Amino acid sequence: MDDVFKPYAGSTQPDSVYEHDGDTDDVIEAENVSDHSPNSVVELSKKKRSVVVDVGVALPETFARLVIQEVDDPHRNLEIPISLDQGAMIAMLLKNNDRQRPFLSEVTLDILNQYSMSVALVSIAGRKNDIFLAEITIVDDQGRQRTVPSRPSDAVLLALSCQVPPPIMVDETLFYPR
Repeated sequence: MDDVFKPYAGSTQPDSVYEHDGDTDDVIEAENVSDHSPNSVVELSKKKRSVVVDVGVALPETFARLVIQEVDDPHRNLEIPISLDQGAMIAMLLKNNDRQRPFLSEVTLDILNQYSMSVALVSIAGRKNDIFLAEITIVDDQGRQRTVPSRPSDAVLLALSCQVPPPIMVDETLFYPR
């Protein structure tokens, strides 16, 4: 089953899979999202539980904005620019619109289920220059966790596609002040 997490042979990216030993609840072994150095630790205590509250386009912008709000006071917002097609897919999932064919996020969940894995956590983990960075934590049926980097829009699509959506956590430094 570990072969599932190996980057394909032609990959020029650094190894992007992290493993957690499962001993603590508040720490996930992870690669540092800002410089790709292994063995750093992302503490969940620095992340705030959040929900997707909106997605939309403010004309004349040519992209959509994903709006994520922290659950607890002071309910700060984070707006992330995303592509129009991803914005449309997120809007459809938020409104529970019927579709004739599954989204790639739903196909990905089916594949994970075939390998007895599920999405445990989605994290908007940081920002490098003007690019937001996300991580998806996957857990297998033996409790082993793996964290992989992702675009925030893909991570949110995956979370919203789950029958029981996993927590969406946002690094507290990313929220706009009230």
